[in-house]
Amino acid sequence: MHRGRLVTAFAAASAVLMLASVLLSAVLENRLDTVFGGILKPILANEKVAVMGDVRLYSRDIEMLRLCVQLRKVASSGTSGDELSDDDALRELIDQTLLAEYAADNGMTYDSTALDEALAPLHAALETAEGQSLRSDYMEKFARKEKDFEADLTAAIRRELIVGIFLKSLYYTAAAEGIVSPGFSEAEALEMLRDKLLIKLRVETDIKIY
Repeated sequence: MHRGRLVTAFAAASAVLMLASVLLSAVLENRLDTVFGGILKPILANEKVAVMGDVRLYSRDIEMLRLCVQLRKVASSGTSGDELSDDDALRELIDQTLLAEYAADNGMTYDSTALDEALAPLHAALETAEGQSLRSDYMEKFARKEKDFEADLTAAIRRELIVGIFLKSLYYTAAAEGIVSPGFSEAEALEMLRDKLLIKLRVETDIKIY
């Protein structure tokens, strides 16, 4: 009985050492995403990039934000053009998330029609050859199925939509009360309101970037 337990323990230790050896070799050769049939690839690709209070942001969130920007370019000009850098995309994602959380906490909502209208040009872009290629690359990188891709896309647009509606409601209120200078265009006033609100939210929120 005692010998049997020793054999079992030795076998388990050998398996652990073999696994560690494979992983160490993969790390040294920079091929972690290919070992064990690529099973680690989606886990490694979707690493945590930031924490803001109770909200966690992942590399997949950055990639979807970048993809939405590219799809809009496809919809308007037929080509996606250059993509956002990782730093710019992360900064924009953090800003959008701060504003979206604040808007939701203050009761901001929208209807399904507004969401459908926001998604329509992106869905049209996804029907093009370039859009299909962008979707395929995303799904492969993060091991996402079609329904997962649609959920990720919708979540990103929901975030953008609630921020846009919230900022416009602030602008219209400020304009009605005469707070906004008549020398500002709507776009300039919205940008000013966005910047001022973000300064407040960044100070109030514990943001950790990894």
